[in-house]
Amino acid sequence: QRRLKAGRRRIRTIKRCRICGRALGLRGGEQEWPSRSPALQTTMASVGHPTAAKAMMGVSVRQAVEICDDMKDGDRANRARALAAEINQGIQSRSIAQHEIFGRAYAYEVDGYGNRVWMDDANVPSLLSLPYLGYVKSTDPVYRNTRQLILSQSNPYYFYGSAATGVGSYHTRQKFIWP
Repeated sequence: QRRLKAGRRRIRTIKRCRICGRALGLRGGEQEWPSRSPALQTTMASVGHPTAAKAMMGVSVRQAVEICDDMKDGDRANRARALAAEINQGIQSRSIAQHEIFGRAYAYEVDGYGNRVWMDDANVPSLLSLPYLGYVKSTDPVYRNTRQLILSQSNPYYFYGSAATGVGSYHTRQKFIWP
């Protein structure tokens, strides 16, 4: 654990339960130092493994394979190839799940125990940006279902109004799309 000093009180980073958000390991008299703002903690339940970030990492590792191949570094290329395959296998087996309305789709975050968050954030990496990142083709059926989910009221950060319609974020005010 990393320890920080704030005035005279000792503050330490707190591990949280990924499912309920309860602080783990607090002893009497210790103050919690939240990793997210209080408003964010109440509005977003994080379960730990963001699908789009993992996909972006997998694409980057695949690009590193190409660099290693060009440099004739077969050992590194093989290790990077194995890592890219492992990342992809994790996404395919853990992040794709059956949504009750849209069918098989990518979840925004998963925890590996079957818990998932169905939403998207209007930033890159995001689930909408998976084709842009080079992870999937825009015609992929799972991506198409995910896109329908994100651009619907099933996404708590999809907003529409008289001036604009689009995906917002938990980083911005409610009912404001990402600029």
